[in-house]
Amino acid sequence: MKHKYISIILFSLLASSCNTLNNSSFDNNQLVISEIKKNDEGKTYYSVDDKPITPIGVQIRTDLLIYEENKDFSEIEKYFQIAKDIGFTLVEIPLRWKDSEKSEDIYSFKDLGKILNIANNLSLKVEILLFGTNTTGWSDNVPQYIKNDEVKYPRYKSINTPSGLFLKQDDENLLNREGKWVNALMDSISLWSTNNNNAHVVSAIQIHNESDTFPRFILAQQNIMTLDGKRKLSDIEAWKETLAAYDYLGKIVKNSSYKCITRVNVAQAYKDSWQGFVKDIFDLEGIDIVGDDTYEQTVTFNKMVIEDFNSKDLFNKNNFPHISENDGSYISTPSLILASIAMGGGYMVYDLATPEIATTTYGWDDWSLIDNKTLAYKEHTYLTKDIILGINKAG
Repeated sequence: MKHKYISIILFSLLASSCNTLNNSSFDNNQLVISEIKKNDEGKTYYSVDDKPITPIGVQIRTDLLIYEENKDFSEIEKYFQIAKDIGFTLVEIPLRWKDSEKSEDIYSFKDLGKILNIANNLSLKVEILLFGTNTTGWSDNVPQYIKNDEVKYPRYKSINTPSGLFLKQDDENLLNREGKWVNALMDSISLWSTNNNNAHVVSAIQIHNESDTFPRFILAQQNIMTLDGKRKLSDIEAWKETLAAYDYLGKIVKNSSYKCITRVNVAQAYKDSWQGFVKDIFDLEGIDIVGDDTYEQTVTFNKMVIEDFNSKDLFNKNNFPHISENDGSYISTPSLILASIAMGGGYMVYDLATPEIATTTYGWDDWSLIDNKTLAYKEHTYLTKDIILGINKAG
């Protein structure tokens, strides 16, 4: 298998830079790996290799497990095996920009290649979550060379956190660099697929992660100022650049040699008036679907999200409604999954096992579906497994 990892690195180093994308339609001659389709009843569904799948997923924080806790891949494989045993059809993995471009134009996706090998051996699909310029409103996941160059890559100042990094997302230099990274990623995925009997393991790319938090929450919480420091940045300005980044990066995926579903996850949309900004995201040419990270344990609430996120008025019934994240520690998880799937949507658990470094060093909550220290099942994990396996069996 070693030659496959080496080829991924070499191909990534030679990946061509991306050009600015126009608004024309995408290449109809591309091989389409995954897409959102409609059945005879007009309901949307998630399709991979022209076959419907039921997207019941779980996030595994491979970024923290590999780069912060230094776990080897024999340990990483245990997490994927547990996800498979529970019945999940896909696994979500974060890909931090800083981990795959440590020096300018030097890309390495060897660890991603190892992850795809594990998933492929277990017949799991993978959704890659791009942790780039805007991750929950912050720019901490960009490469060091970008952090170091304040002139070429302008950033906003925060009154509340002067050391915080908040890059201007639609800056031409920054978009070009982030676009080159995404382009190199997609070429590497395509090469990995070719080297593995055309296996299509990657089913979707999530563009950024809860980027809506920048205009919705971070702007006010951090007192973000304009580049000249003369006034506060407006939410309209913040939304404009957030949407531009979504669209630009999404189009790169759609125009790549490995064309797959692009999606965006928004953070607890119902905390304010959500219809306008969610529709603005959905209407972008580079984005296929939008989901909500609800973090709500009642079945009634999550059913409302599934229904609302494919309403005729906002989405013309073309969105694939899904819970893009919800707390895995909720004892109601089995019921939440069942309700979402029964309504024709998807459901993603966050997360399988919250890395210990996140809870002990970073002070995060423990959102684990299983015990994050022993990897043993919790009480509600057993019923979660029964529900998912039953759904899979029913088809």
